Amino acid sequence: MSDGGKFDKEYEKTVLGLGIPPCPKILVDLAAEARNGEPDMQRIEKFISEDVGLSVALIKTVNSPFYGLRNKVHSIMQATHMLGLTQLSLIVTAMVLRDVLKGLSKVDMGRFWDASTKVAIISSYIARQIALHCLRK
Repeated sequence: MSDGGKFDKEYEKTVLGLGIPPCPKILVDLAAEARNGEPDMQRIEKFISEDVGLSVALIKTVNSPFYGLRNKVHSIMQATHMLGLTQLSLIVTAMVLRDVLKGLSKVDMGRFWDASTKVAIISSYIARQIALHCLRK
């Protein structure tokens, strides 16, 4: 077996062994709505409101001293309008991924970040090689 084939098999084994959970539905729905030409904030509010834990966490976050609001928000609608789509998407994504990844052990996460780093290094190398090849033409 060539070194490249051995390398591919090793990474395939590592990635398959990570047990990374699937992307939560709310993130898929939120991303799809955000890509829309004119996102429907009411639909986004509905997505968030369907998850009570996420709703509470979002309202707590918006009411935190970080945002320094004079009047606290009391609804998802107020929070979404105050944050705007970009900030809302970032906060919801962070909250959902934190909860999803909480179930993975530190050992699994160490392997995940190790594999991710290796993929990033390899991708960077490939991109540089492609750029050099294109410059030579």
